[in-house]
Amino acid sequence: MSATIQGTLRSSPDYNSTELDAYPFRHSPEAIKSRPVQDGVQMQKEALSSEDSPHPHPSAMFTTNLQRVRVNRLSARDVVRHNNIRPLKAANFAVQQNRHAQELQKKLGELTNQRSKLTKRNGRTDGRLSAINHQINETVRKLQEAQATVKFLNNR
Repeated sequence: MSATIQGTLRSSPDYNSTELDAYPFRHSPEAIKSRPVQDGVQMQKEALSSEDSPHPHPSAMFTTNLQRVRVNRLSARDVVRHNNIRPLKAANFAVQQNRHAQELQKKLGELTNQRSKLTKRNGRTDGRLSAINHQINETVRKLQEAQATVKFLNNR
């Protein structure tokens, strides 16, 4: 006495049917820019205008991300130069950057300890070791930036 519930199992799609042609990323570049319009069983494709597109082109999104990265990567020294910070604010900023540099120095020490433990234990290169090496490189870059900012602010 086995009871089956109808409608719970779904059949696999028929890959030979014309329904798959409805998806825009199929066959040709023209198909990418077209929208399917259903007339009975037949599928006809109607061209999209550029204003009709619901999403921007991926390359357009990529350039805006690149611009965001460039804006975010402005160093603190550039911020001071562009904003013409008053001397008291610059001194406070230098203290803040100095603290940041000390924290980065501490983190760098911890990462080098982790790396030395991994190399002693394994003796071979694996994913964890390369990840720690990447973190060390990033921390060194940030530390050098913070130290250069402090040096610049103190020599104003």
